[in-house]
Amino acid sequence: MNGLGFRIDISKNPTVICAGLDDLITMIEKHNAKILGAATDMLKNGRVPFRGLSELYTVNSFFYAVAPAMAGALAGYRVQDSYFLSHTSLFGKHRSFHIIFEFVVSVGDQFGVVTFEHVIACPNEGKVFLVNEMEYALMNDNLRQKLTARGKSYQKYATGSNYLQYMG
Repeated sequence: MNGLGFRIDISKNPTVICAGLDDLITMIEKHNAKILGAATDMLKNGRVPFRGLSELYTVNSFFYAVAPAMAGALAGYRVQDSYFLSHTSLFGKHRSFHIIFEFVVSVGDQFGVVTFEHVIACPNEGKVFLVNEMEYALMNDNLRQKLTARGKSYQKYATGSNYLQYMG
């Protein structure tokens, strides 16, 4: 909001309410129903156009990928934000879709949340991506439960004293 010229003291009021925002979103969705419907149908069939990536990578959705730092084990990621970006250079117009993911890491015997940005470049807006070939795949409930159980097990052994020392 600071970028729009608003100065909000979140210590007094942590919730920002924009009157009429829900109505505006509903109006925009109705106006673009044909485009949104086509993107949703393609997504159900395992394909997503560049302009439909925002329907796949929605805020608070969970994805997984092979984590290079974890010897090829799967890791879970939550979408914190996503947006399109377009700019023009000497070589023409460049479009990209940016996804901000977050995940939990251990630092000593504590945990922290790390965010990173993944960029999908697109030379033309007509490009269609196959969902099963995307680097970050949508996580199903079964895998989410498995990764949650693995995380709880890791938390148990990574924090606190879990070993006894015998001195004889």
